[in-house]
Amino acid sequence: MILLTSFSLATDAFAVSVTNGICIRGKKNLLVTALRCGIAFGAFQAAMTLIGCLAGSVFEGIIDNTGFIAFILLSVIGLRMINGGLKQKKSAGRDDCPADARLTTPILISQAIATSIDAAAVGAGLGVIPINLMLTVFSIGMATFACSFAGVYAGRFLGAGLKDKAPIFGGVVLILIGVNILFG
Repeated sequence: MILLTSFSLATDAFAVSVTNGICIRGKKNLLVTALRCGIAFGAFQAAMTLIGCLAGSVFEGIIDNTGFIAFILLSVIGLRMINGGLKQKKSAGRDDCPADARLTTPILISQAIATSIDAAAVGAGLGVIPINLMLTVFSIGMATFACSFAGVYAGRFLGAGLKDKAPIFGGVVLILIGVNILFG
């Protein structure tokens, strides 16, 4: 379950990294951009998951049906990811890269924050079930690093065809994990 959750959460970061890879001008910055994306997205995803888990564990004793809450949170986030992926599909014809596109540190940090908000909510859901917190946070951070790093290369070499599919897949997996928690 930890690995599925980890890679499902990483799909947003993967999709953004694909876009960043598409926008790279020249091969010189490819490795640096892949490392920057991997580190930023992985660190923020892990940190937000930890914050969410800690917040969720605080409320565990107050709320009786924690499996239902985890199911609701994961389902809402999954549906939101699917909706975002479908919206990306509709706008796929647009050029996502202005001629002067540069991945500055403030832009990268804002992307990392935006893609990790879901991790806080998932963390809150995970915080109400018995898990190994450090292993979960580490797994989510590393999966996000790997997916973001690979996403930059995928964007550079495979193009825009990947970026709209990743959030849809991740959303479906999160919903299925929620169902497993509810009925498992």
